[in-house]
Amino acid sequence: MINGSAINSAPINAYSAGGGTPQPGASKLSVPITLDVSTLPTGSLSTPISLAVLPVSLPAEGWDVRVLVGGVDLSGRVEGELEIEAEEGAARIASVVLSLAAGDSLASFGGQSLVIDVQPMIGGAWVRRFTGKVSLPQFDLEAGRVTLHGTDNRHELLAQSSRSALAAMLGGYWSDHVGSEAANSLQYAEGRLETVAGSFDLDAYGNPRLTNWAGSGQAATVTDDDIKDGSLEVRPVALSDVTNLVTNDQVGLGAVSTTSICGLIHDSANDTGKSATDNLTANTRPLIGGTVEPGATVTLAIGGQSVVTTASGTGYFAVQPPYALAPGIHTPHITVTSSWTWEAWGTSFTVATADEANEGAVSSATSEKVASTDCTLEYRYPRLHLAETIYQWSMGISYPELVLGRNGHAFILPERSLFESAASQSGWIVDKTTYTSPKQGSSVVGYIDRNGNVINGAPGPAADVVEVLIFKNEYTGAVELDPRCESATLWLHRRIAQPVTERWRVTVSAPDSVAALGTRKTQGATAAVDATSSFNADAWEKDLKVEPVIKTSTDYTSLPTVSRADIDAALVCLAAKARRQILASHRASRVTFTTVASATLDLPQRLQVDSADLHAIGKVARFVERYTIDSGRAETDIELAISALVGVGTAQDEPLQSPVITGAANLSQSATVPVPSAWEGRGNLIAGTSWTTGATGDTTSQYPRSVALTTNAIHPYMTDPIDRPMSYEISVAIPVDPFELR
Repeated sequence: MINGSAINSAPINAYSAGGGTPQPGASKLSVPITLDVSTLPTGSLSTPISLAVLPVSLPAEGWDVRVLVGGVDLSGRVEGELEIEAEEGAARIASVVLSLAAGDSLASFGGQSLVIDVQPMIGGAWVRRFTGKVSLPQFDLEAGRVTLHGTDNRHELLAQSSRSALAAMLGGYWSDHVGSEAANSLQYAEGRLETVAGSFDLDAYGNPRLTNWAGSGQAATVTDDDIKDGSLEVRPVALSDVTNLVTNDQVGLGAVSTTSICGLIHDSANDTGKSATDNLTANTRPLIGGTVEPGATVTLAIGGQSVVTTASGTGYFAVQPPYALAPGIHTPHITVTSSWTWEAWGTSFTVATADEANEGAVSSATSEKVASTDCTLEYRYPRLHLAETIYQWSMGISYPELVLGRNGHAFILPERSLFESAASQSGWIVDKTTYTSPKQGSSVVGYIDRNGNVINGAPGPAADVVEVLIFKNEYTGAVELDPRCESATLWLHRRIAQPVTERWRVTVSAPDSVAALGTRKTQGATAAVDATSSFNADAWEKDLKVEPVIKTSTDYTSLPTVSRADIDAALVCLAAKARRQILASHRASRVTFTTVASATLDLPQRLQVDSADLHAIGKVARFVERYTIDSGRAETDIELAISALVGVGTAQDEPLQSPVITGAANLSQSATVPVPSAWEGRGNLIAGTSWTTGATGDTTSQYPRSVALTTNAIHPYMTDPIDRPMSYEISVAIPVDPFELR
C-alpha cells in the first residue's frame, strides 16, 4: 500500500501484459509491476516486494482431461473448471462445464453415462478418475454453457443388491431386531455399514470396495514443497464430540408390572387396614416377605432403602426396611441370587396414618411410578417348568378285614372313577394311571377261629373255624376293566409357562481413552424382542403332547420366530454399532492441505505430512480435484483422518462373540405322595389326600365315600413374570496415528 493505494497483483499464469503471456516453463520470467506515486516525500523511497511462487499449477500443456458423455467424447467442449470429489462412505461426484452445441437437448445429457479420464503428461497414459452418470444438467443459456453434475452408482448398487450379496460385499453385522425385518436393501446395507470400522464406496472405475479406516499400503510423503502455502491446517476433534463409553443406563420414572412374589405380610401387625389383605398399613416399617428358592440371597429395595437377607430352607423370607417409609404407595423390588440371579417387583402397598388405614380413607395400593434403569436389549421368552406328583394308593388292609367291614357290613373297594374324578378336579393334567384289579368271582379269603382271630387265607383241614370269610366280586367282565381296584397309581403333571425378560446392558468402552479424558458417555441403540407372542402358552400348559416336551425347567429360546442365536446376533450387532461410534469419534480430527493434483490419489491411501510445522500420518478421508482449463491449474484439496489426537489408547480389542449365559436353576418339581386310607372304624378322617369310606349298608356311617388328591402349591416365583439382569461388555483399542507439532 502506497499513499493508501494497493499495488496491483495477479497470479503469474493468468497475468498478461502488452499482449504477451508469461511461460511457466521458461528459465526467466518478467513480472510487470506498476507503481504510481502521487506525492513523493523528501528523500529516498524504499519499497519491499514479496513474490510468492505456488507449486500447485501444472503447465497447461502438461496435462489433459477426457470427458465422455453417453460414450461420446466431448473433451473439445470442456471449459472452465472440472471438479471431482471423493469422500469416505459417500458417492463420488463430479462437475464439468461444456459449451453448448446445436442440437443439444435434455436427453443429450440427463441420465447419460459420464466418464472422466486424466492424462498427467501429454502423450502419457490416461488415468480413470470418475465413472458414473449425469444426475443433473444445469444450463446457462446466456453464457452458452451446460454444467453436468455427475454421481457414481453407489446408491443404486446398494439399493438393488440382494441381502446375501450385500452381506458378502459389506461384511459387518445385521439383526432384524436391531434393524428391521422389513428393511429394504439400502436400509439393510446402511445398517451393516454402521457396524463396520470402515467405509464403502466405489473406485474411479465404479468398482465396489470396503476400505478399512486404517488405510492400506506404504504412506506416501508430502513435504512443504508439495503443499500450497497457507493451506496446511489442523482441525482437532472437540472434546465434547469424543465418545469413549457407549451404554444404556438412563434412569427414569415409569409404571412397572407387579407380581405376587413378595409383598406386605398379611397379619394384624403389618397389614393394619380394614382387612388383613387390603395392603393398607400404618406400620412404617412393616414386614415384607415372600417365597423364593431355598437358601437364596434376597436383596429388598424399597423407598430408597435396601436390606439383604437369606431365604429359609423352604424359601420363605421376611424382612423390615431399615428406616421408616414415607406415607404413600410403595412397591418392593427384590433381587434374588442363588445359582443365577433374577429380579421382580412385588405387590404394592400404601403407608397411611392409623385412622386412614382403619377407616379406609385412602385407596389400597395398585401401582406406583418407580425409578427404573434403561437397558440395551430386552428379550422376553417363556421359561417352562414341570411339576409332577405321583399318587400311590393301596388297600392297607387284608381281604378278610375288607369282608368283615364294620357293624356287620363289608367295605367295598373304591371305583377307579373316584380317583380319576379327584385327579380331574385338581387342575393338573392326568398323564397316566395304573390300577390293580381286585380278586374275581367268589373266593374264601380267610376265617375267624374259635379265639376270635381273623386268619388270612383259606382254612386247612385242621383249622378251628368259627366263620369262613368269603369275598364276592359281582363283576363278570374282563379283569383289566374291573371298575374297582385294590391299588392305584396316578401320575399328575402341571405345566407352567413363566414369562422371563432378559434385560441386557451392552457396554462398549475404550479404557485408555477413559483414563486420559474421563468418561465421555453416550447412550447406545436399543432393541426389544418378545418371543412370548409367538408361543401359545395356554395350549402348551393344557396338553402334555404339545411340544416341547420337558422334564426339567427349560428356557424356551428355540422358537421358530426367535432363537437364542437371533438374540446373540442382536447383541453383537449392538456392540459393533457402539464400537464403530467410539472409533469414529476418535478419528474425527483432520489435517487438511492443498497440493498438486495427482492422478493416483485415492481414499484407501495413507499419506505422511512432513513439513517444518507438522509431522503426521493419516488416511485420506476426502479429496477434491480441480482442473482449471483456462489457467492450467490442477490441484487437490486433501483431508486426512487422524486417529487418537485425544485419548490415546493401548488396550487390546476384545472380539465380538456370543455371550456366555449361565443356565437358570431347575425349579421343576417331582414328588411321590402315598394316599392314606380312612376305613371307618379303623382310622380317623384325614384332611387332604386320602381314600375315605364307610361300610356299605351301615346306616350309622359318618364317613363319605370319596377320594381326595391335594396338589403341591406352585409358588409365584415359578409363575409370575421375572427379569434377569444381564451384561455384555466389550473393550475397544483406539488406533494411534503419528502426530507431532514442530
